[in-house]
Amino acid sequence: MNHRLAAAFVALSLFAACSADSASTTSQAGPPSTTDPAPGVALASYSLEAGTSFTYEVGIEQDITMNVEGDTSTIGEEDFPGDSEIKLTGSATFTQTVSDGPRPGTFEVRVVGEFTDLTVTGTIEGEPVDEVPEFADLSPIDSTFVVDEKGLIIGSDTGLEDPLGGLVDPGAFDPTSMPGLDPGRFLGPELPDTEVGVGDSWETDSEFPGLGADPVVVSSSSTVTGTDDIDGVEVLVIETSTSTSRVEVDFGELLLGMFGALAPEDMEPEEAEEFDELLESLKFLIFIDDAISDATSWVDPVAGVVWQSQSASSTSMGIDVSVPDQETGELIEATVDMALRQDITYRLTEGPSA
Repeated sequence: MNHRLAAAFVALSLFAACSADSASTTSQAGPPSTTDPAPGVALASYSLEAGTSFTYEVGIEQDITMNVEGDTSTIGEEDFPGDSEIKLTGSATFTQTVSDGPRPGTFEVRVVGEFTDLTVTGTIEGEPVDEVPEFADLSPIDSTFVVDEKGLIIGSDTGLEDPLGGLVDPGAFDPTSMPGLDPGRFLGPELPDTEVGVGDSWETDSEFPGLGADPVVVSSSSTVTGTDDIDGVEVLVIETSTSTSRVEVDFGELLLGMFGALAPEDMEPEEAEEFDELLESLKFLIFIDDAISDATSWVDPVAGVVWQSQSASSTSMGIDVSVPDQETGELIEATVDMALRQDITYRLTEGPSA
């Protein structure tokens, strides 16, 4: 289980470590508001046809900062990496293959790719790093999601196992709820019901299953800011800002049940009081704070294809644990806080419109 939780933090936020075979989503895309008269070029929907594929050149840059306090043996990791500051860069080729979705008007898109030419700089516990540490390694991408012609994600399956070793139901969290942080995502913002052109703005709200009882709420605001020319093709430039609500899972109730079942039945009143105080101090909280993403998409309005995309995203996450020592019974604590920033770019190199 070497560095499992450190890797899990990165995976949960960046690389869709928990899968969702049939994510239940709701979306409300408000009507576009036009601030300036739109020219003749307008975008109504994305063009996704079964049997087509698109190849994108991808570049990625990540900054990861991790602060660790306390006894990390409380989370089963005596060799947990300490305070770290890492900058990682890499490139990849992603292939998106389209097939028919489960119902009319939907499409299944499989994204496959692997980051190469990785370089890393920074320190772990004050020591320079010369190779990518395990907790920051970029795993190969092989994800599948179902999307409609407006770009609404209906379900996804990353093909990856739960990194927390079964503590979390892999079907309880949809990584597509973290736009900009998942490299194997759908490119382009969700579109409103009507076509959009230069000067149009619209907002969308979606809900995805979360790690806990509360859903993940994703809110975005998009504006077509102008046009551009890419290889002789006139494209619309769409700016999108997205925020994602906090994701939290608390194993406190699970711990209470486990330790409560171990309580001797013949405890003296004083012992019972001490045991109750101990139970009240138990804590095992994992969280991912609000994620923020600012993206720009260059979309061919005639072909309905994203030619380029770039996004800058950030979030923070952590773990807060208080559990009794197995030998002494004394309460031991640990906190881990990690901040992540990611810049990622895509450029279409092969496809029906390239």
